[in-house]
Amino acid sequence: MVKHTVLVTGAASGIGLACVRMLRESGANVVAFDIQGERMAEELSGNDDLVLHTGDVSDPAACADVVTKALERFAVLDALIHWGAAHSSARWDELDAEECNQVMAVNVTGSFLIAQAAARPMVER
Repeated sequence: MVKHTVLVTGAASGIGLACVRMLRESGANVVAFDIQGERMAEELSGNDDLVLHTGDVSDPAACADVVTKALERFAVLDALIHWGAAHSSARWDELDAEECNQVMAVNVTGSFLIAQAAARPMVER
C-alpha cells in the first residue's frame, strides 16, 4: 500500500480538522497547516504521520515553509486540501476596507499562494 502525504489547510477546526482526522485514519501522512497553532495542537496529537505547522496562507513565506517542512519530513507531497479561510461577521455598512482586504488576502490570494507552493514539488516529481 502506498502511503500518501497530504497538506491540509484550515486544520485547526471545522472541515479541515475533520479532514485531517479522516486522512490519518485512512493511513495518510498529514501536514496540518493553520494560523491557529495552539488550537491545532490541542485538537491533534502528533506521531510519525503528522506534522503541525502554524502559519497564514496569505503569507508567501509561510506557504513555502510548510511545503518545505512536508518535504523534509515525508520526502514527497501528493496532495493539497485547502480549507483555510477567513470571514467577517460585520454587516456591509460596518465593514471597513482593512477587514475586507484581510478576508480577500486569505480567501483569494491565500488560495493561490498555497496552491502555487504545493504544486512546485508536485510538478517536479
